[in-house]
Amino acid sequence: MDLTVSEVVQDIENLYSKNAITARTVHRCFKRFRERRVSLADEICERNGCERKLTLNNEISYETVQKNPYTSVRKLAREVGVLRGTVFRHLRKIRMTKTLNKWVGEKSEPQPDS
Repeated sequence: MDLTVSEVVQDIENLYSKNAITARTVHRCFKRFRERRVSLADEICERNGCERKLTLNNEISYETVQKNPYTSVRKLAREVGVLRGTVFRHLRKIRMTKTLNKWVGEKSEPQPDS
């Protein structure tokens, strides 16, 4: 069932309200879907973490963030190809926190003398 942009806009407006969504927004969604997805199953698999967990663990490590401690979660998420929240949770898991616009971890903090 291949729908055109105008048909989708009309269906959404009939279901919700007039001006609920613009044709431009629907067009961008169609374009994004065509460029990045083969099917909806791909998106579900990525969201459930079928393949992404290994990629994330391998690509975002303590050393990666230490090379550029001023990087943003948004930039890391774009590089790895996962959601920002996923990157943020992973950074917390490896005990990285952002202090004064810089990522720091437990390894970089001086150990107190005994």
